[in-house]
Amino acid sequence: MTHMMCSFFTCLASFSYRQRQIDFYRKIHASLSPNGVFFNADVILGSSEYIQKAYVEKWSDFMKRHVSEEEINNKWLPQYREEDRPAKLMAQIAWLTDLGFEEVDIIWKYYNFAVYGGRKPGNA
Repeated sequence: MTHMMCSFFTCLASFSYRQRQIDFYRKIHASLSPNGVFFNADVILGSSEYIQKAYVEKWSDFMKRHVSEEEINNKWLPQYREEDRPAKLMAQIAWLTDLGFEEVDIIWKYYNFAVYGGRKPGNA
């Protein structure tokens, strides 16, 4: 049985994985063509408890304009912790670098939401 290998020049992901993030990034890196780019938009954890608390407070304040506090506490925050399984942004940046991505950067960040990524080297 033969397997077809596909490669992509660009990969954009958004809230798309339900596995260990580093494994997801490893698959993306393997699928990118040389000089291909990967960008991910996702929820993140703060780098400390203090920062994480500020993120959740700001996000909760925003959600309170649209849904009840009960829904926030019983639906959205548990889903964020359990289903989204966010990780610290700086850890994700390190994972991308360790996997061989270059020019890794944070493109956009607003509290617990971020867009980040990098480029696969041309000689990879």
